[in-house]
Amino acid sequence: MSRLIHTSRILCILFVAFSLLSLFSCSTSEKSDSKIEDSVDEINNTDGEELAAYRRSVHATVEAPMLSGYLLAGINDLWKANRKEDARRLFGEIDREKLLSGWETSRWTYMRGLLFIEKWSGSELGLAEGNISALLTDFDDVWIGTWTGGITRLSEPLRSYISRDAGLPSLEIRTVSRIRRHKTSIWVVRYGVLERYDIRSGNWELVDDLPVNERLQDLFILENKIYLGTLGKGLWVKEGSEWSMISNPGKFITRIESGDEGELIVATMDRGLFLYSPKTNTWIRPPSDILKEANVTSVLRSEDRIVGGTYGEGGFIWDTKSSELLWFGLEELGDLWVLSVAELKGFLLFGTYGGGVNFFNESDGTWDRVSIGEGLPSADVTSLSIDARENIWVGTLGGGLIKISSDIYGFM
Repeated sequence: MSRLIHTSRILCILFVAFSLLSLFSCSTSEKSDSKIEDSVDEINNTDGEELAAYRRSVHATVEAPMLSGYLLAGINDLWKANRKEDARRLFGEIDREKLLSGWETSRWTYMRGLLFIEKWSGSELGLAEGNISALLTDFDDVWIGTWTGGITRLSEPLRSYISRDAGLPSLEIRTVSRIRRHKTSIWVVRYGVLERYDIRSGNWELVDDLPVNERLQDLFILENKIYLGTLGKGLWVKEGSEWSMISNPGKFITRIESGDEGELIVATMDRGLFLYSPKTNTWIRPPSDILKEANVTSVLRSEDRIVGGTYGEGGFIWDTKSSELLWFGLEELGDLWVLSVAELKGFLLFGTYGGGVNFFNESDGTWDRVSIGEGLPSADVTSLSIDARENIWVGTLGGGLIKISSDIYGFM
């Protein structure tokens, strides 16, 4: 009997102790939550220099493990209050490497997109659809072409556009393959026609003396010669008033870009990559057999290197001086279909068909990705273009036009 009484007393003592501990824990939690709520409300009352004082108070009063989540909540409040610049500055206080949970990481990713990305749907650009096929940034203007033939010029400072063609559904194939500027002209390459816009007069004209009238893919003007690439009809050059075919790279030309010292980089669908010197009529091919057979979709010249993407084989960097070839695949790009490439601020950009925009930091060899997690309406990136302010313009399939602010580079 005494043993039973003794056991009961022990159980009572344990119950009381547990109750007191639970009460203390709840009280502490309520105080912590109250502190956070009060501070989040306080952020809406800060301006200019007061924001700096607010940040200092945050770091002084909030425990380190709670800091990132707290700052993310504050950034969200600033965004809702239309204080974008303050939100960006506060975002800079977060150490990405110290995010503690998957929720914090995904929230940080989402907030990065919210702060540094703008989007335009097809209808907001005066287009019948949001499938972008070609981009050109020209000072404050962005020229946009679509798969159904729509062409629009967006003036970002004025937040307005001028539509050349809405790209309404048609039985005729009118896909815009490339938009280029040469001197005072904007050239628009469509599937079956070539158009030229005179910037000074504002007039459009149809170029009607082409050697072929279908499958037009790209155009490049070098030393008063017009080079025209087609998908299935070969590579052509116009000297004076006469067109002639250049047979060596084959019939399926995907891209023509500028090389060094008057060279041309010619990418093909079935024969890989070529370096062509028109002056000496010589052709150079890469050392890798893979790159001699790949479907090369996009290329650019970066000093001694050629950077490019392929359809199904990933991306690559070819060092033409050392003959070294570096390949990037699923691990780096998230997708093997690379439709566009660009370069800016020590980063190489790869636009993929399913993996968004991938950034390669050349200084440390690391990768970053901007895609659905940042709020992109589509991860299918068809075209990339860099404007004079170093902003990145992204054309997508189905998601319209995207602008990634150059300020995002500080958070790559």
